[in-house]
Amino acid sequence: MNGWIIIAVLTAVALYAIFVFNWLVRLRNLAREGWSGIDVQLKRRTDLVPNLVATVQAYAAQIEAGNPIAALAQRTTVTPTEVMVTASGLLRAANLAVFELGMWQSWTGR
Repeated sequence: MNGWIIIAVLTAVALYAIFVFNWLVRLRNLAREGWSGIDVQLKRRTDLVPNLVATVQAYAAQIEAGNPIAALAQRTTVTPTEVMVTASGLLRAANLAVFELGMWQSWTGR
């Protein structure tokens, strides 16, 4: 009878050890996945900076050359469609997507 109790206790301890080990491995994997996601986001945002600089430079060059942006040139009323067309043109010139710009704005806190 004592032998069965010892075997049952050892089995319970082994099962508990396996459970704790698996739980710790799961937590380690979740932490690694979280850090990996942060690395990916930082890489994407780092890649956006040169594109954003190029967009601003292209816009500044047009303004300095005396070529205002066509859709927004000295008008009293501007429709949302015209604003979107102008913004898309500027972003396309710098190979920057609207989605990426949204990520940039959330990163800078604006």
